[in-house]
Amino acid sequence: ADKLLPTNTNIWGYARSKLTDDDLRERIRPYLIKGKQKEEVVDKFLGLVRYHGGSSYGDTDAYEKLSTDIKKFEDSIEGDNQCNRLFYFAIPPNVFSETALAIKKTSMQDESKGWTRLIVEKPFGRDVESFEELNKTLSEHFTE
Repeated sequence: ADKLLPTNTNIWGYARSKLTDDDLRERIRPYLIKGKQKEEVVDKFLGLVRYHGGSSYGDTDAYEKLSTDIKKFEDSIEGDNQCNRLFYFAIPPNVFSETALAIKKTSMQDESKGWTRLIVEKPFGRDVESFEELNKTLSEHFTE
């Protein structure tokens, strides 16, 4: 949007709520309008936004469907098929592990086609013990 994102970017939101793509877009819109962006730029950005819901943050069936939809989008891109996947965790720390493991099981990008990254929003655990447990789980399944 406004030429600040790479061409062929799409953004998928995931949560336990039962929403449609348009529901998510309308929830986001007021925050974007508050800025100084022109309405057509906001509309263009919101056109990139999709939504998938699941029964839990670790719902592998829902992530499997999300992965299928991402792959359909990636396969529709003509030319360079280098497609990266970035997962941003703005979720409660107690579900980081189950979410990451569901993504690992269902939604990792084929390394020959691009990379997969997880960004974990702070706080990273509730205390030292939960941090160490989460760090151990993620380190066993992902590289930094």
